[in-house]
Amino acid sequence: MSTSSRGNLMLRLYTQNDCIQCKKMEQQLDMWGYDYKIINTSHNLEAKKFLNNRNHDTLPVLYDRSGMFHLNVAEDFNKEILEEELKALTEGWPERAECDFAWRQQHDAG
Repeated sequence: MSTSSRGNLMLRLYTQNDCIQCKKMEQQLDMWGYDYKIINTSHNLEAKKFLNNRNHDTLPVLYDRSGMFHLNVAEDFNKEILEEELKALTEGWPERAECDFAWRQQHDAG
């Protein structure tokens, strides 16, 4: 887990054992200087339930600590995308309890 800070927005990174993309995301968050908590879903039924209830079927998934946004981390994920999401969160957009990144991309493009 990273020990440097980007404001007070602790991130939660949902991972699983033997996940290459999960390890890559950990390395990126470390390199970018973000605080985050790893939640390994391999043996955590509550974490699995949390993700299943939100229709996640791939990992890693990144949430802020309040659950206000999440990112399914794909190959094209980068620091700028994360910065945009965090900025939108601090500005109070969107006006719904949880933001789906794919929904935001579609909304912003249209």
